[in-house]
Amino acid sequence: MSEELNEQDCLLRSALDAFELYAEEVKRARDEGARWQRENPPPPMPQTVESLTEMEDYESKNREYSVRLKVWTEKLMDAEIKKREAENKAEKLLPSEFFYRYRGKRYQSRGGGVHSPES
Repeated sequence: MSEELNEQDCLLRSALDAFELYAEEVKRARDEGARWQRENPPPPMPQTVESLTEMEDYESKNREYSVRLKVWTEKLMDAEIKKREAENKAEKLLPSEFFYRYRGKRYQSRGGGVHSPES
């Protein structure tokens, strides 16, 4: 039985490590995206143009901005999906009645997610 418990601890700790890794990746992606959007606001749409070149210039800049925004959004969504998958795996292994201490944090399964009062 001790060997089984040891294997379960290894599985749980691996799942918690993955959860923390992806939680940090989500935070980093959000921070990078927020910083990028502050530093690179969308191009202003002209109310009136005096030539079609101005309109084409705006459309080109807007497409470029949209592509970069889409890349960031996909990166964030990918990190959130991986975080949720790791959370689901950890949640299945965590005890619901007790806290599980690992790397200085306490974790508990709380129907619908991993709960860590420290975070």
